Amino acid sequence: MSNQTNGGAYFAGNLRCDTLNGVELYVAKLSQSGTDAPTATVFRNDLDGTVVWARASEGTYTATLTGAFLATTYVSVTPGIESSHTATRTSANVITLTTCDPHGAHALADDLLEGTFVEIRVYN
Repeated sequence: MSNQTNGGAYFAGNLRCDTLNGVELYVAKLSQSGTDAPTATVFRNDLDGTVVWARASEGTYTATLTGAFLATTYVSVTPGIESSHTATRTSANVITLTTCDPHGAHALADDLLEGTFVEIRVYN
């Protein structure tokens, strides 16, 4: 095992960037059809548990993980298809994501999550 130097501090063993930076990261690609709950292909999950995705109502979805989403949580959504997406932290347990049809009245609508990327950063 070798020691590594970082700004005058010595480390032995393996280090994770999220641990050093105090950031927990969740990155996933979503898809959703009809009235089904979204399906997540998770690329990274530093959170303490599995994020559970559900469909709350037409065009409204929730990501739930008890106590995971501190007040210092940042959420970013990148739509995979033409539509309007928003995501907000609604509590320490839930992030709410909405999708709107970009045509006509811009009403909440399903079937718009295909290829959508979600990134959740929790700053500790």
